[in-house]
Amino acid sequence: MKDKIGSNFSVRFRMRRRLLLLVVLLVALYVLVPQIGGLSSSLTALRGARPGYALAGLAAMGATYVVAAGTYWFLAKHGLQFSRTTLVQLSGAFVNRLLPAGIGGMGLNAQYLRTVGHSVPEAIAVVGANNVMGFLGNTAVVWLLLAFNHMSFQLKLPHVVGGWYIALGIGGVVAANLFFFPHLRRAIVHMASGVGQALGGYSRHPWRLVGALGTSMALTVLHVIALWCASQAIGVSLPLAAYAVIFSAGTLAAAATPTPGGLVGMEAGLAAGFVAYGVDAGQGLAIALLYRLVTYWLPLIPGFMAFTFVRRQLKLFY
Repeated sequence: MKDKIGSNFSVRFRMRRRLLLLVVLLVALYVLVPQIGGLSSSLTALRGARPGYALAGLAAMGATYVVAAGTYWFLAKHGLQFSRTTLVQLSGAFVNRLLPAGIGGMGLNAQYLRTVGHSVPEAIAVVGANNVMGFLGNTAVVWLLLAFNHMSFQLKLPHVVGGWYIALGIGGVVAANLFFFPHLRRAIVHMASGVGQALGGYSRHPWRLVGALGTSMALTVLHVIALWCASQAIGVSLPLAAYAVIFSAGTLAAAATPTPGGLVGMEAGLAAGFVAYGVDAGQGLAIALLYRLVTYWLPLIPGFMAFTFVRRQLKLFY
């Protein structure tokens, strides 16, 4: 009987996963297909990109690994060697290309924490706290930039006709899943409880959370700078807060896309974000592709080298 129940649950899970994948692919097609006609203009814009800005974006991306190491340094239950932690974060540039967005990096960091004295619950708590700080840091940066720019952006939604219907459709799918599947609600409650326990463990050292929030905010700022550099390289200029909003949209799309590193989802989210702010579709796609070249593809080789080194030194995944 239990085997039958488990089998039915597995079938339902696979069906919902396929449904989610279908929804994501439809959204990606909705965003990208209208831009295929402008692909030649995107390639033209890329050929004319200013390399100085692209190099500046690459430098900002390099700094993200140092800042990410800082977040783990603050959150770790036991002392970490900063240089080695930085190499582990750089290794994530390779590992995250093998698995859907974030999963590879979380597994890598959990394994690393285990090798340096953390128990399994401690490692899970630290990785969970890092994810929470990442979300809070990103949200804080967006709202601070909006506040300092005194802006309430007027998105040119006619350029992306039906965008609101897509957002409502995705929200409807999520709401329906929560309503019709009690075990999913319980899983979310359990996850929220685990996050609360992870953060509660730092009650005796609140400065650690403050430091981790600061480095998480710096991480978002560096990604926003890299996106700004890609935009400047193509010859497009927007208010800085707009880049934070577009980056957040791209990150959300990547997280919802079950592909390594959020491939396709991130590009679609970024391109749609630029189009929503009135940027030409060809230029918006060119910016998204250049940003992903700097932040996704170019770090792949140094990430592989760092992963090979730390794997041998720390005997990870043996």
